[in-house]
Amino acid sequence: LSPVCLGSLRRAASINAEYMGARMNTDPGIKWQEIAAITEEFNGAMCKAICVEAGMLALRRDSTLVKHADLEEGVEVVKARKKQSHQYFC
Repeated sequence: LSPVCLGSLRRAASINAEYMGARMNTDPGIKWQEIAAITEEFNGAMCKAICVEAGMLALRRDSTLVKHADLEEGVEVVKARKKQSHQYFC
C-alpha cells in the first residue's frame, strides 16, 4: 500500500471538511488503510472527488459525520465516472 494514497485521502478529507465550513467531521472508525488500498491507482483529484462525494452523501442523510460507508460509496461513484469514455472534439 502506498503511503501517498493514504496521505492523499486523509488530506483530501481534511480539505473537504474545511471547504464545507468545518461542519463536517470524519468518523474515527474509518478504515483509511482499506479505502487507500482500493484507490491505489487513483490520483489526487480522484481522492478529493471521493471525499467530496462522501461529504455530500453525509449531508443527504442530514449528518455532519462522514462514515466509512460514505467513503466506500464515494469510491464506487468515482470508479463509475472513471470507466465512462469521454470524447473530446476540437
